[in-house]
Amino acid sequence: MQPMPALLLPTLIVRSPQRKLRKKVEMSFAHLKRIHGLGRLRLRGPCGVHDEFILAATAQNLKKLAKPAPTPIRASAAQ
Repeated sequence: MQPMPALLLPTLIVRSPQRKLRKKVEMSFAHLKRIHGLGRLRLRGPCGVHDEFILAATAQNLKKLAKPAPTPIRASAAQ
């Protein structure tokens, strides 16, 4: 494996958080398309598409909010 040029190293460090965010966003859209059926829109026109997307995104956000929060591990229980 060849060493990386010094000019490319800072860009890789900067892009790492961007890649995480991009992956998170892409996974959300993939979930909307597969699970919520946004692969094919049923309503027509810009207003219909907007309304359908908002409804699907709201359903996805409600599902995320409905997940139970993980219980914190107590210090005494860990010992």
